[in-house]
Amino acid sequence: MEVGDDDNGNEQDFENEVLLTVESFKGLENLSIEDKLFGITLDNASNNQVFINELSVQEFLKYLDQELGLSQLRQLLNKICASTQRCEKLSLACKNNSIDDLKPIIDVPTSYTLTEEQWNGLRKIVDFLELFKEVTAVISGSTYSTLFMMILLFNFLINHVEDIIGDENEKVNDENDDENDDENIRIEKSIKKAAKYCKDKLLKYYVKTNNVYSIAVILDLRLKIQYFKDEEWDDDLINEINQNFVNIFNSNYATTSLNSNISFTSKEKSVISHKFKTYIALPTVSGKTLDPLKWSRINETQYLQLSKMAHDYLAIPATSVPSEQCFSISKNLITNNRNCLIGKTIRISIYLKS
Repeated sequence: MEVGDDDNGNEQDFENEVLLTVESFKGLENLSIEDKLFGITLDNASNNQVFINELSVQEFLKYLDQELGLSQLRQLLNKICASTQRCEKLSLACKNNSIDDLKPIIDVPTSYTLTEEQWNGLRKIVDFLELFKEVTAVISGSTYSTLFMMILLFNFLINHVEDIIGDENEKVNDENDDENDDENIRIEKSIKKAAKYCKDKLLKYYVKTNNVYSIAVILDLRLKIQYFKDEEWDDDLINEINQNFVNIFNSNYATTSLNSNISFTSKEKSVISHKFKTYIALPTVSGKTLDPLKWSRINETQYLQLSKMAHDYLAIPATSVPSEQCFSISKNLITNNRNCLIGKTIRISIYLKS
């Protein structure tokens, strides 16, 4: 069979992927951390909350840009200013119509006078986007556990967008707009329709969330499985989440100890099972300052296996921001005058941010 150029490219890509996978696992084995691996993500949008926020915001702004025509105005100004002849013709046309000949600032997309209604519309857009900014800042933290927040913040953003949209049955299509609507009403409708696009983008990735997020929620004593019940999730889905948590605990943690060479007797396994059921039966606690990782560390002697599970899951950052920040500070660490550091010193310095 003859192989075309595209097939050769695909075959080469596949070989590179296999080689990368093999080398990656060799590195994990050399570091003895292969048993800590849950999965490998290559900037996957379904697991990248910051990127998903950006996608939904861009979807919101893209519609508003089409509706209000800001990009078209900017393109027109660019074309005029790019030609001396066009500028002269525009200047002459302004003089013939008694209009001041002003030079537009092409580097500023909105370099024209806005009406009061348009300013009000921009304020509403800023208010809408403010929550996305706050959520991004929260889940990008590196000094506290963030994984358990993912489902909560996703729901929070979806509720926020739905509040802006209002009644889903309300028709806000362009063809149904009343020509007599004033500018305030037109801008309000545009924002609502843009919010619907934003919601669609959020929901597209919401259904792709990984099981690690629901496990992290259950491991937080303030939330546990009760969170999904309070949010009125479907009973079948709640049972599936709970069963998945139990299966992972039983297969990976119920028969493990601090010493991997120790095996448990039937009696000891029964005690572990009892402690697990005790934790599951514990009521949720209140407290915004409660750190689930610290709680598991404090109660490690009582819930050893659950504590180990919490350390494995809750230590996972919800985004790649903390690790990217570590890489970005390396340019300030290794300079022309400081270029002979050994690997261990570099790792410690990055960790201590010194």
